Amino acid sequence: KGEDLSLDFGKIKKFFKKEGKKIEKIEKKAPEELSINIKGAKDFIIKNKTFFLILIPLFFAIFLRAYPAYLPVTDDWAEKTVEDHYKSQIVQEINQQYPNLPDKNKKDLVEQQFKQILKQNKDQIELQIKETSKGFKSRFQDDQGQTYLLAIDPYMFYMYAKNRVDHGHNGHILKDGVPWDTHFTAPLGKPASKNLLILMETYLYKIVNFINSNFSVMAAAFYLPLLISALAIIPAFLVGRKVGGNVGAVFSSFLIAVHPAALTRTAAGFSDTDAYNLFFPLLAVWLIIKAFEAKDNKRYLYSALTGLTMGIYSFGWGGWWYMFNVLLAGTGIYILVLIFNLIRKKENLLKDIQLKNAIYSLLLFFVSSGLFVTLMKGFNVFMNFITEVFTFLVIKEAAKASLWPNVYTTVAELNQASISTIVNTMGGGLMFALAIFGIALLFIKKRSINVLYSSLIAVWFIVAVYASTKGIRFTLILTPAYALGIGAAIGIGYNFISNWISNNLNIDKKISKIVIIALFALLLIAPFNSSRATARNEIPSMNDAWYNSLTAIKMNSSEDAIINSWWDFGHWFKAIGDRAVTFDGGSQNTPMAHWIGKALLTDNEDEAIGILRMLDCGSNNAFKELNKEIDDMIKSVDILYEIIPLDKYSARGVLSKYVSSDKIDSILELTHCNPPENYFITSEDMVAKAGVWAHFGSWDFTRAKIWREVKDMKHDEGVSYLKELGILDAESMYFEVKALTSEKDANQWISPWPGYAGGLTSCRASDNNTLLCGGVQINLETYETKISTEQGIVVPYSIVYQSNNQLEEVRFENNQFPYSVVLIEKNGNYQIIVSSPPLAKSMFTRLFFMDGYGTEHFNLFTKERQVTGGMIYVWKVAW
Repeated sequence: KGEDLSLDFGKIKKFFKKEGKKIEKIEKKAPEELSINIKGAKDFIIKNKTFFLILIPLFFAIFLRAYPAYLPVTDDWAEKTVEDHYKSQIVQEINQQYPNLPDKNKKDLVEQQFKQILKQNKDQIELQIKETSKGFKSRFQDDQGQTYLLAIDPYMFYMYAKNRVDHGHNGHILKDGVPWDTHFTAPLGKPASKNLLILMETYLYKIVNFINSNFSVMAAAFYLPLLISALAIIPAFLVGRKVGGNVGAVFSSFLIAVHPAALTRTAAGFSDTDAYNLFFPLLAVWLIIKAFEAKDNKRYLYSALTGLTMGIYSFGWGGWWYMFNVLLAGTGIYILVLIFNLIRKKENLLKDIQLKNAIYSLLLFFVSSGLFVTLMKGFNVFMNFITEVFTFLVIKEAAKASLWPNVYTTVAELNQASISTIVNTMGGGLMFALAIFGIALLFIKKRSINVLYSSLIAVWFIVAVYASTKGIRFTLILTPAYALGIGAAIGIGYNFISNWISNNLNIDKKISKIVIIALFALLLIAPFNSSRATARNEIPSMNDAWYNSLTAIKMNSSEDAIINSWWDFGHWFKAIGDRAVTFDGGSQNTPMAHWIGKALLTDNEDEAIGILRMLDCGSNNAFKELNKEIDDMIKSVDILYEIIPLDKYSARGVLSKYVSSDKIDSILELTHCNPPENYFITSEDMVAKAGVWAHFGSWDFTRAKIWREVKDMKHDEGVSYLKELGILDAESMYFEVKALTSEKDANQWISPWPGYAGGLTSCRASDNNTLLCGGVQINLETYETKISTEQGIVVPYSIVYQSNNQLEEVRFENNQFPYSVVLIEKNGNYQIIVSSPPLAKSMFTRLFFMDGYGTEHFNLFTKERQVTGGMIYVWKVAW
């Protein structure tokens, strides 16, 4: 009845009650008797408002993170592809009809004709776009239509989960009853990793697969981060309500749901430990707050549950200790404030119940955390809450104490960030200031428990900001503290402003509250739009070209075969190729970075093969065994470089000069064994990464030692030390070392960063047997090379060209350009690539750009082009 529309639940209940009476047909009821009880529905919503309020951020958390499942960005690609196809045809016709028409007029004419075609063939073009998009999607999905996992590290957990499903344990085999990972650091292997994520992927697969047999382990891995992130919304809301009421709770949890810093690493398909860094810290903070707030013995239950959370967190992520320290420091500050206030009021500390309960709660949290972390990971892991802090401080140190290079200096997600970069990443100065303001507001509020909220969030915030300066990836752990700070500011501000307006401006409180919430909601538009754009553009780095290349290795190689390449995609090689790797994302910061870097950089094929053979025989154990005898790190490396290009007999003769005869055989078995099958991969991404692998491949161990030893020495001591090392101009080098003001400068001083300048450039023949390759001019008779620049004509360092199955190099004495030009000839067509001189004749240049020109030990196994256009070459080594 118009405004009386309501839903009477009582009538519905009676309708379904038989009680011996014939059930009336609903259509026989008079229309006016059917009504909706708005008041009842309203009461129901109010009674369950927490549930309904949590649904708001929960919906957005799932909605945004589900984007990679159906890859909407391919629709944009398809639309652009089809549009370009039609426009290119139009351009050809216009060029034929109106060859002298100005470009602007041609462009306008193209747009006009395309709009006409679009209008006349709308259905056909839409179908073409749909089919083209479908084709793009298929390149990022397996045969079942499941999108590949987004990043690289998730494949490690996927591999272990699949092992668990296939074998009943995490390993590839059982070794003396221990699940053993045969694919890690070939040929050594290690005990298979144990991790919460592996268990969760396994059980999610088993549960869903029981209902839907088409549900794969990869699908379980794909959707798991979405589920964990969605669960994180619940403790986010509960903590947000503590600091800012329901309004603050919605804003805090909504920001955690949509903030780009969190979403980029917790979207569906990003099956790494990052989602833990939302859920477990928020859960732990909520539980510790409940423990300190409790008025009865429940405080001990909540304290123990916080410790249990820390134990589970440690089983999920090695960096659990940061949150443990945050909770210790935050609650410790709260206790100190209580003590200060009691002293100020001259009250007896020993008789204060609130203080005693707080101390008991903190002690029980500490003890229970120690117990549960020890049970799940071991006592030594629990004690890491002290030692790991100091390890984290030197994560970017240029050279390690062992003198091997520190690969972490080049890991992108560990790139250091300035405060301004962090502020911008989090949403800009206004939002960042609002978060700090919210934390400050909590501290100055009258209730003492607000000091607990403030100290916990403040410590969390400060620790996370500092961590982010050490590695940009750690902005994710800043997101919850940042969101809670903003939630506190908005929640407190909402109550204050609405009360002030109601009391001073005589405006209805309900209206003022709606207006205030609407105004505050404007702050959420920017992060939501940014996250939506980010989520829409998420695509897997894995694609069919990689999948097919690695599957080909798996199907055509022996089980003990080894894959060599740079470490980045190592987890793919293990999970999809199902073969052991030299190193990967779990072992990148090892000496293998130098050895593989050198194998790629060297222009001596025998040396490259010798390195690969040594690694496949025993990883870095040859160095370890040799250095036990030599006890000189630099000399041991030099000896290995002397023997690895040699045959076994010649290598024995060299070793006899340095080690006892009873040790020679054991060392040779690690350098000159009969190695297993080997597959060496060179791919497009490695061109841009050349500066990294070539940097480590050309690592100067002597300079690394000088840097570590001399940087903290005084003048006389430093100069004396350098003279002992045989440095001729010790004085000059001492001041050279002292001038290095950062680890980054030291890294550059120890070893250069060779690289490729741009990509391949096609050449065309000109008069007088000359090639024109962009701005480069090459005489094919004399190989005189000139480069046109804005400053005029310059001469490069050298030119490298192919001749009689070898690479020849001509160096120019009058060079003004510190790069080499590499001339590549294929089937009579010429191209050039410009590179740093050390790369010009490197094995990578020959294998990737020249199809293995002049090599004897590398046979092309597969060649695949990715959807992005990049090439993947797999080479089978002919020992």
